[in-house]
Amino acid sequence: MNDDIYGNRLPCEKCGGVCCKRMPCHLSPDDIKGGVSYETLSALLDTGDYAINWWESYQPDGLEYDVDKACEDPNYDPPPYYHGYYIRARVDGADIVDPSWGGRCVLLTDSGCSLTFEDRPKGGRMVIASEKGIGYCISEYTKEKSVDDWWKYHNLLETLSEEYEYGSEKERRAIKNSVKSKRDRRKRERMAIIT
Repeated sequence: MNDDIYGNRLPCEKCGGVCCKRMPCHLSPDDIKGGVSYETLSALLDTGDYAINWWESYQPDGLEYDVDKACEDPNYDPPPYYHGYYIRARVDGADIVDPSWGGRCVLLTDSGCSLTFEDRPKGGRMVIASEKGIGYCISEYTKEKSVDDWWKYHNLLETLSEEYEYGSEKERRAIKNSVKSKRDRRKRERMAIIT
């Protein structure tokens, strides 16, 4: 990676990190130390600094909607859309499962990013900062590219998303049973009042 292009932080210092105040940067699977697994991603998410997000209505390469075929064939069955999951730095104050459109990055401090340049997510390392300011910086590792790279881990990210949003299957069962027992107890209490 060319540090002269990507490592120039002077424009970021001048603008005060406007990009980081608008949307946290996204990770590549290559950013995960120890490789991508349930354990490594859980440990990363448990730090509270990272979140699972998704690209709504994502269609992976090879499954894109074919407009020509749809016009020619009335029986054309378009491919399904998916949540295109990916990992990014967390929005300050947001949940770990957060399909937001933006917000201040939790890693941003008054003096810039709390991570060293080498430890930043690829989406942050691959920004070419511009002295012209807002709207002129270029991200050479786009969110779409990140989603493409994470696609092969779709099932894992979907599982983690459900667990962090709703708890593990065991925790979900316990919550469901707890709610059911509260409902049953209230029903018994109401019956006791009536009789």
